[in-house]
Amino acid sequence: SVSYNNLVIKYGYINGCFQPLTNGHAKLIINAAKLVDYLCVFRSIKQRDKQFEWLYFEYEWSLLLKELEEQQLTNVRFIGSIQSPRKDVLVHLHWFDEIGDDSEHWLFSDEEDIIEDSQLEKFCPTILKNNQIIKHQTPRELTDGISGTKMRNWFKENNQLEFLKGLPDFIPEQVKVDIWNYAKQTNK
Repeated sequence: SVSYNNLVIKYGYINGCFQPLTNGHAKLIINAAKLVDYLCVFRSIKQRDKQFEWLYFEYEWSLLLKELEEQQLTNVRFIGSIQSPRKDVLVHLHWFDEIGDDSEHWLFSDEEDIIEDSQLEKFCPTILKNNQIIKHQTPRELTDGISGTKMRNWFKENNQLEFLKGLPDFIPEQVKVDIWNYAKQTNK
């Protein structure tokens, strides 16, 4: 059992491709970190779009980590996923299901990308049945309605203005321009 003096530990999970990390993603992560004791962000380290190289966005993650630290949110761990970030969350929940803990497991996503109950029933039936899974779906408008897919399309369309607006707010404007320029040079 994972509890301390009858306090239930709240674990949070976010999974996604995050290629690239958008302002909406950053808001989702920061807000989730405020609601739980520990937050695991499972992110794809496998290239999603074979046409483009997205590894330069690792710098964004270091800036997000710095932003979290400035807000004293040190409860976040980024976990690289080689296969599927969603499946990695399910395997993690399966482990908790197997040990029989009494903690809460919060699943954070935008409203269009939550893990379905049928998948949860397969991997963690006990904690699902015990109502230990809390789905926290954020309306798309609160994550700016910006997805990695939109960002990649703006990049392909050479729409620099929209692409730069979609990058996280905590990134300085000149750094955003540098990211754009680097991406254009790398993806010729």
